[in-house]
Amino acid sequence: YPDSPDIRMDAEFPILLRATRLHLGVLLSLVAAPLVWLLIRRTTLGFSISVVGENPEAAAYGGIPITRVLIYTALISGALAGLAGAGEVGGLHFQVMAGISPGYGYTGIVIAMLARLNPLGVVPAALFFAIVVTGAEAMSRATGVPVFLADVIQGTALVTMLIAQLFSTYRVRTHLSASE
Repeated sequence: YPDSPDIRMDAEFPILLRATRLHLGVLLSLVAAPLVWLLIRRTTLGFSISVVGENPEAAAYGGIPITRVLIYTALISGALAGLAGAGEVGGLHFQVMAGISPGYGYTGIVIAMLARLNPLGVVPAALFFAIVVTGAEAMSRATGVPVFLADVIQGTALVTMLIAQLFSTYRVRTHLSASE
């Protein structure tokens, strides 16, 4: 039994724009991003999360309770993942299916890296990925271009961002020999 029965109609997320798949879950994610940014940038817990993520040894030396921070981080992350899952079920598929999440976790990691781990940057990065995937699917139906072209575009964007970050973080110097 890989699929559940359909959820009740009164449990479905309302559609925000007719003739689209834009539902309340999308709006909730747009609200969640600035809330996560506020948590990370403006609270003690957010500071602790950042320090533990950057350098657990320094966090322990500074007296930050690492285990507690990790548990809080897992709980917050789980709640956000549950919200995303509720959006998938309640706004798109209307049932739980075995293949409901085809690699969304990995895509989320790439989006987070493209956003440079900034919760506010996740919104435009995710929008970019959604446009690329949707465009690739439409292009595949219309012209027969393989859908995996979206993966190539996404990978190219990630590699480009990582190279740009490398050059902005580290200065590349060339050493000329005395004879040159």
